[in-house]
Amino acid sequence: MFAGIFICKDYYFYVDQNKQNGFSWMNTITPINALIYNSNTDNLSTHGLHPRFTHALVNLPMLFGPLYFMFILGNVSIQSKRKEEEKEKRSLSLQSTIAISLATLSAAPHQEPRFLLPMLGPLIINYGKDILQNRWIWFLWLLFNFILGSFFCGFHQAGVVPSLLNVGDDYSRTSNTYLYYHTYMPPTFLSRSSINSIYDLKSSTLDALHDSLRRELNNCNDKSSKVFIVSPELSLFDDFPTHQVNELFIFEQNKSFRPHFSTEHLPHFQSMSSFWSSLELIRYRITCRS
Repeated sequence: MFAGIFICKDYYFYVDQNKQNGFSWMNTITPINALIYNSNTDNLSTHGLHPRFTHALVNLPMLFGPLYFMFILGNVSIQSKRKEEEKEKRSLSLQSTIAISLATLSAAPHQEPRFLLPMLGPLIINYGKDILQNRWIWFLWLLFNFILGSFFCGFHQAGVVPSLLNVGDDYSRTSNTYLYYHTYMPPTFLSRSSINSIYDLKSSTLDALHDSLRRELNNCNDKSSKVFIVSPELSLFDDFPTHQVNELFIFEQNKSFRPHFSTEHLPHFQSMSSFWSSLELIRYRITCRS
């Protein structure tokens, strides 16, 4: 019912605009648009492609920890203790909701953990009471949330926000271009500057980065343009040393923001000191070699 209300709201809000642009009524049905967009691998490749098992084997355990393993391993032992027929039916309904949702979301090759957040409700309803009644599971639940909360709040992609707050501080009187490459989507409102241009290149290829740099530097004809790339260490990209983007442009490290850990581009581990020193988001000033 609620889904139908939201779909109708979207339809009547956008239908007039879509008619003016020559779109059909199908363009205003959000679930259909989502299905069409996510069924096209070319669309999803700009966001990053993942194996189909990423949700089931990586994202669900990472988000829900003990709740996930109770769903996978604890169904028989825990559910057998619930004698009441009503609770068993409710539990089966919730388990089916989780399983069907997981299977549907796993069909798309782009799989982000946030897509699974609505599953928290069914998991808590079904297993929350069991966590509270078992002190060891309760301890594991607290420990899991403390560790994962500390990691994602303090390290994972942690350089993006400080880098945006720093935009314009060094060159506040000129208009600059900042290209965010292989980071999470930058919340551009934090840049505090209206004269700078910020573009999100997402998980695009080095070829796309090359094309963006040529465009922003006007094929190296505009010597006054100040263009920066904000990215994990570019040497981590296997093709970078021999790619034409490295042959045509000079990448001068301008500033770094620490700590910054990206699970999409893990630092090379040679020693603990080198690993720690590579946990940074780097801002490069780009100039042409010729």
